Amino acid sequence: MPDMTRRDAIKATAVTSLAFASAGLATAAERLVRPKPADPWFRISLAQWSLHKLLFAKEIDHLDFAAEARAMGFDAIEYVNAFFKDKARDAA
Repeated sequence: MPDMTRRDAIKATAVTSLAFASAGLATAAERLVRPKPADPWFRISLAQWSLHKLLFAKEIDHLDFAAEARAMGFDAIEYVNAFFKDKARDAA
């Protein structure tokens, strides 16, 4: 096999680069065309502590936390006992 010239090396590099680039574009185009799944793989919950500044400032009532989280689009919530300590001995 004859030695590769500089021109041949540049052509081979260009062809190889073009092949990799077109493969990458095909994969990216497939991602854009592929329909989104009906249901996500997992759901994200909102911890009550995420809004602790608003809750401690009484801008949101801690009993309305579930409704607030639902309005934000969350399907699950995590309560924090710090907001219920004053109710520990309240029979009502």
